[in-house]
Amino acid sequence: VRLGVVALPVVVAGAGDVPSSAVGSGALRVGEGHASIGTSGWVGIISPGAPTGKSGVAAIQSADPRHCLLVAEMETASACRDWMANCFFPLESAKGPSSELRSHQDKEIESVPPGAQGLIFTPWLCGERSPVADVSVRSSFINLSIHHRRPHFLRAVCEGVAYNVRWTTEILDRQIGFPLETLRTVGGGARSLTWMQILADVTGKRVEVVKHPQEAGAVGAACVAAVGMGIYPNFDALKNVVGVAHTLL
Repeated sequence: VRLGVVALPVVVAGAGDVPSSAVGSGALRVGEGHASIGTSGWVGIISPGAPTGKSGVAAIQSADPRHCLLVAEMETASACRDWMANCFFPLESAKGPSSELRSHQDKEIESVPPGAQGLIFTPWLCGERSPVADVSVRSSFINLSIHHRRPHFLRAVCEGVAYNVRWTTEILDRQIGFPLETLRTVGGGARSLTWMQILADVTGKRVEVVKHPQEAGAVGAACVAAVGMGIYPNFDALKNVVGVAHTLL
């Protein structure tokens, strides 16, 4: 069989979705972390070793063979906001592209003060892995009153996910010894700067949103290939390849 290949192709061992997203976040040095706010979500930190996981935290191989990646995964992150869109925004969802719906939702979130007037949401629509490893735990709206409206529910959902991320970062700090000052953010949820500001406010972290956050996994996979082909000498050199589009404090 003639394939028409003039030169021998380069074959590079790639990485899975989570390690690729870590590379695509640019948080590649030991102790650096990223948060993925996709359908599911996680906080990942580069580690020189593989400490015993606690509270659902797992140690997996990083795309960089020198290091491991500590991953604390939450089952539903942006899926919580998608659920809100399906249940509370059916007319808006049918009218236009998702970017318009996101912009509309962000305006509603901004119309409500932080704390959603006491309304609390637990983001466990499909059970949880970390920080509570329990497949049967479920979501709740707590402290609901007659004064709450749709914007309150939406802000409570975004704040609930952010508090889950904060809980995870506190576990990574206190139990495993990896404090974080900065979180690189990737995933579709990171396209909402309103949500990312909530994340920065709730966690007290510097939140850096990468360019094209929803494509971070694909960017990371391409970067892994670039290292394998010798375009970049090592993974440390990728730090400045991944650009930051927005910084929220």
